[in-house]
Amino acid sequence: MKRKRLHVSVALAHEHDFTGFVKIDMAEIDVLKGRDGVYVVLGREPLDLSGRLIRSGEN
Repeated sequence: MKRKRLHVSVALAHEHDFTGFVKIDMAEIDVLKGRDGVYVVLGREPLDLSGRLIRSGEN
């Protein structure tokens, strides 16, 4: 099965406003789809994002 390249954008919230975002390359990381808009990476250790940050910024 061919794997699709997956990029995830994560919104950063402060109180009720979204203040920024980060876009992360999730290639070759197993991701399970939860409810709509929720994805889960299983593991007991922190996910190493070194070299996976694509972009970030303010909204």
